[in-house]
Amino acid sequence: ETPTPRRGPKPSMASQEASDKAKVPQKQPKKRTLADTLVQIQRENISALKAQRDTQLLLDLHKQITAEARAGIWTPAQAREKLLQIETAQENPLPLKRQKTVRSPSPDWPSELDSSEEEL
Repeated sequence: ETPTPRRGPKPSMASQEASDKAKVPQKQPKKRTLADTLVQIQRENISALKAQRDTQLLLDLHKQITAEARAGIWTPAQAREKLLQIETAQENPLPLKRQKTVRSPSPDWPSELDSSEEEL
């Protein structure tokens, strides 16, 4: 008996897609420049300074409310309530609202300036 020749595996569509994808050049991520790194460091430093400033302001406010309570301006219950309001405001800060710029009205022009415009 003669052996029948065996066929190889059928080419898979998935392997064809994978080989096509491998042929496409991959985009390399852009390398960070020194300026990019310095900007990132500066942003992190500013964020840390803001957090430190906010913490210091909170501590100062706590000290002030405590001193006012000792001076009798606030009752202990009112002082605790104020401190609780401050702490919850820190946890859930409100978004900043954009303030409208108030523009002063333009001055009234003298009538002789209106006529001089026509002469130009």
